[in-house]
Amino acid sequence: MQDKFLLFLMLQKIIQTKYDLDVIGLIQISPHVYKVKTANHFYCVKIVDEKKLEVAYQHLNTLHLHHFIHLILNNEQHYFTPFQDQYIYLMPYLQEDNHIKKGMKIKTYYQILAYLHNHSFFMQHEEDAFYVLMIVLAIDAKKCSRNK
Repeated sequence: MQDKFLLFLMLQKIIQTKYDLDVIGLIQISPHVYKVKTANHFYCVKIVDEKKLEVAYQHLNTLHLHHFIHLILNNEQHYFTPFQDQYIYLMPYLQEDNHIKKGMKIKTYYQILAYLHNHSFFMQHEEDAFYVLMIVLAIDAKKCSRNK
């Protein structure tokens, strides 16, 4: 119980110093997720093991997808904040009365997938030998079609 109290105090202090939020209270939702109460708003703070998720989140931001919940930048303009041997990130808390029905969630996920399909791409490196082979095959196919 004392360990949990110390964790709450440390989380409260880092949120106040790194995000300039006056934390009134914390409620544990799951082992790594806490609801943060301030004077004006509720937030959600999550503890994660790896910072590489921040890179993935930054990549999603470059796609300008408005379907995702936006993370809150800390004072150092980073989404993830070091916390003990882990990291935390902060986002607005979604109230239960705003919860979306299952069908709407599925529709939203399909819209996101469709948007990603239509607006994103990936780089693929092909060796020069690949293009030479394609040209040779095209020439051979053209010769074969003339010989028929």
